[in-house]
Amino acid sequence: MSRIDELRSRDERQAARLGLERPTAAPPPSRKGRRVALSLAVFILLAVAVVLGYIYLKRQAGGDADERLARVAEDRAAAVAYVVAALPDGKGTSGTAWAVADDLYATNAHVVAAVAQIIKAGGQVQIRVNRKPNLRFDVVGAGIHPRYGDDPLGYDVGLLRIDGKAPAVFPVASTAELNRLASGYRIAYLGFPSENLFGSNVNVDEPIATMQSGIVTAVSDFALKDSGFAKNQLVRHNLAAVGGASGSPVFNADGKVVAILNAVNVTTQVVTDEKGKPILDDEGKPKLRRAPSAAQINFAQRIDLLQDIEL
Repeated sequence: MSRIDELRSRDERQAARLGLERPTAAPPPSRKGRRVALSLAVFILLAVAVVLGYIYLKRQAGGDADERLARVAEDRAAAVAYVVAALPDGKGTSGTAWAVADDLYATNAHVVAAVAQIIKAGGQVQIRVNRKPNLRFDVVGAGIHPRYGDDPLGYDVGLLRIDGKAPAVFPVASTAELNRLASGYRIAYLGFPSENLFGSNVNVDEPIATMQSGIVTAVSDFALKDSGFAKNQLVRHNLAAVGGASGSPVFNADGKVVAILNAVNVTTQVVTDEKGKPILDDEGKPKLRRAPSAAQINFAQRIDLLQDIEL
């Protein structure tokens, strides 16, 4: 027996007396074990790649819907304008419009109709661009949907032609994008709500538009029925609005206008003085004023209605 074998035998006898097992070298990993380890490593790498890709795409898309809507409102601010129509005696009307082309502003038919009456009576109508107090355009032409007046909820869209060039244009949604309108679809508007708000919520000389965001609550025809895509041109939504916001662009998170805000559900309330006492009219009856409905379900006209207007 060699000296090495003697030492190994002695170590084994000593380990046996102590109740220990002689350490042995670990067997090399099997092919199956190597395949499992490799598969696990590949899976982890793929999972990391998916997460990083999602983060990248989300950043490229501009974050969540609220962030993207806010960015659209900022990027397209100069496409929105305040419509000011005044008679020589100072009386008049106002609303919201937005540039759909270099010399065309879209709004509601009821805004255009009021503007036309003021022009006919010798008044003046101007488009005052949002956040650009020195940029104003005279209105030189107007048109409304040929079926305006046929339905109390429908065809309320119009166009105003200006003498000049709009500083920015708001793009409109494609048919494919309009097909995606449904309950829960994220939207926002940018306009000039003013009715019964402090200071009318607008500085007429230096207008700054207000943004509201929300969702589509339902899409239907003007009789509130589901009549298929072609006729489902009434967009109901929960965007908070009052008079003055009429004509505002309702846009999606991709920056495309999908509808034009045109009406709100309202109730009436009694006008009171500082002490809470009702104010009476000339007939001794309490004065009433409009107030937004708590249901907050309002209306907009789908944007493809504009294509029916000739101007």
